[in-house]
Amino acid sequence: MYDWARWLLAQIPLALIVAVAYFGRETLASWFNAKTKHSFDAKLEALKTDLAAKGREIDALRSGPMSTRAARQAIIDKRRVEAVDQFWGALKVMQPGKATAGILGALPFDEVAELTKKDAKAREMFNSFGDTAKAVEVFNHQAHAAEPYLSPLALGLMKAYSMGVAFCQIQIVILRTGVGKDAISASSTETILKALSAALPDWSTYIQKHGAAVVHHVLDEIEKRILAELQRILDGKEDDEAEIASAARMIELARDAERGLQQTKMQAETGGKLPTGGAAAIRAQRPAEKPDRAQ
Repeated sequence: MYDWARWLLAQIPLALIVAVAYFGRETLASWFNAKTKHSFDAKLEALKTDLAAKGREIDALRSGPMSTRAARQAIIDKRRVEAVDQFWGALKVMQPGKATAGILGALPFDEVAELTKKDAKAREMFNSFGDTAKAVEVFNHQAHAAEPYLSPLALGLMKAYSMGVAFCQIQIVILRTGVGKDAISASSTETILKALSAALPDWSTYIQKHGAAVVHHVLDEIEKRILAELQRILDGKEDDEAEIASAARMIELARDAERGLQQTKMQAETGGKLPTGGAAAIRAQRPAEKPDRAQ
């Protein structure tokens, strides 16, 4: 009896556990499910948080280079606008030179040049004309600073414009010094006209027909086209190959013309005679021409 009672008592805890498990299975299941769900939800939220953080990192990695490129492009665009403003400001410096071109266009240059060769009073009249050489120098300096942000066509037109104003300045020097019309050789004039024709191909026939007498009209037209090209730059339009090739030709011819003008100016300022050493001496006296920029 004792053994049986002890065995029964020993089974009571197990029976209770079984009974509780059986009758409370739904409650236990609910509790377990709730506990498990809470744990899972916590882990899921942690995972979501981690994924969100990683997503932000990925977005940063993706947008970082893009943001850098966008920032870099914004800087370039800002500098381009500044360069256009700087270039246009430099062009305004040349207005006295263009005004001089207008006056010269109204004069029969060859006849007036021969008159000043003989008449001191006629030469004195041209002393009142300002020296635009400094304006050309300032223009070239300011325009050079803007070059990296301008189109080849704008640079080509600029070079032609500068050369045209320099040509008018040489004419004034000739009239002021009285060295005569032959101080500008026919070949030098032809080189200048070729450079202007390259800048305005559709004006080529007009320029070749009327020659140096229409330089002031040519400068007006080049200025208009420079303004149009600057507007095109601000609009972000791309250059085409034909324009690039045309601009290179403009610059090449303008440089050839400038070399001739420098020699002519030296002759005019020295009374029609080159300094000892001739053309080599002139080249030694002027600053070395800057090399072309790398393509």
